[in-house]
Amino acid sequence: MQLYCGDPRPLGVMTSVYSPTATEETHTAAGERIVLGSGNLVYFPQLPGRAEVDAIEAAHPGLFTVLREDPGIAFLLVAAPGGSVVLGPRGQVDVTTGEVTGRNPLALMGPDALAKVRRTDTFDNVADIMVGGAYWPDTDEVAAFEEQVGSHGGMSGPQSTPFLVYPADLPAPPHPLHGAEAVHHVLVGWRDLSPESCAAATRQDNTTHADNR
Repeated sequence: MQLYCGDPRPLGVMTSVYSPTATEETHTAAGERIVLGSGNLVYFPQLPGRAEVDAIEAAHPGLFTVLREDPGIAFLLVAAPGGSVVLGPRGQVDVTTGEVTGRNPLALMGPDALAKVRRTDTFDNVADIMVGGAYWPDTDEVAAFEEQVGSHGGMSGPQSTPFLVYPADLPAPPHPLHGAEAVHHVLVGWRDLSPESCAAATRQDNTTHADNR
């Protein structure tokens, strides 16, 4: 959802560009809100650069309160003067230091949740507000902002335990795989293996597995 500053109307969801009634004019008029399939990414194009929390609050008073109190939202990643922060319903986390004030909004998101947030925070096109969907431990479900089983808008749940199936004659990945980059490096490494190197690595894996029994 894209929100524009200087709009006197109350915040709310406007016509989706994918709705049957949407037209080119519907989502290109100056000051109009745009709802896109990005789901949990909120941008403010009329605020310069990556908008910080104070500038967003000044342009849209009460927005953070509404978002933080929504039961379907676990946390918000947003830039701040002293560095980016993760805001939750009852607390916040300093992205750089990991210092928690109040209740940690990432507590249910897994042990590497902050590392994932830090990675996202480094992207050049990171959203002004990145919204993280809630996780419900009793049902092991995530608010995904979409119809997919895997979530582009949240962390934790079954999506946190993916697996990689590969031929037995390839060497095992040397380190736990975290993120697409790690998987890419493993695939590139397999691609570049010579038959001799692959056979030697497989023998080493078999020896290691035998020693660990």
